[in-house]
Amino acid sequence: RRFNADSLTFEGEPAPIVQSVSFSELSSQIYRYERPAFWASATGLLVYAPAVVPPYAKRPLAWVDRNGKVLGDVAPEGPYGAIALSPDQQQVGLTRRGIRRSAEPNGDLWLWNFTRETMTRATSHAATDENPVWSPDGQQIVFSTSREGPYQIYRKNASGTGEEERLTNVPAHTDPLDWSPDGRF
Repeated sequence: RRFNADSLTFEGEPAPIVQSVSFSELSSQIYRYERPAFWASATGLLVYAPAVVPPYAKRPLAWVDRNGKVLGDVAPEGPYGAIALSPDQQQVGLTRRGIRRSAEPNGDLWLWNFTRETMTRATSHAATDENPVWSPDGQQIVFSTSREGPYQIYRKNASGTGEEERLTNVPAHTDPLDWSPDGRF
């Protein structure tokens, strides 16, 4: 359904774009929710991970137009969770999990570059790193990680350089969901 950001109202009738979008389950002692694995760009492109059973089974990422027509796969099949399209639409950050009972059962962040068709590992830790969110300028990524107990939010340079910085220190599970357009929140 179209949303008019100027008047803060919906326009027209709702229509399905895609069916069966994957979800990442997020929980804490206080709440439990699921985050859909999709990302929309300012120009209207949508990338999503289709739902499959079992969770973290291999699946492709696909471009979809506003009418729900699949325009094509954009990355090789993989065990993807939460995904985030970069502001310049040149990369997608994603949670990639090892198959359970494998050598890499925990999730890490990876970057798929559409032009070079390369997958680059962005984090490598024994704990789970997931739920990437790009900064408005595309220079940084925040993510949640279970490195030190309950999930906390960390930030790192999207280029892979520099140290990761812990941003939150609260007793509950914390996940980034978005980054304000001005970069402040």
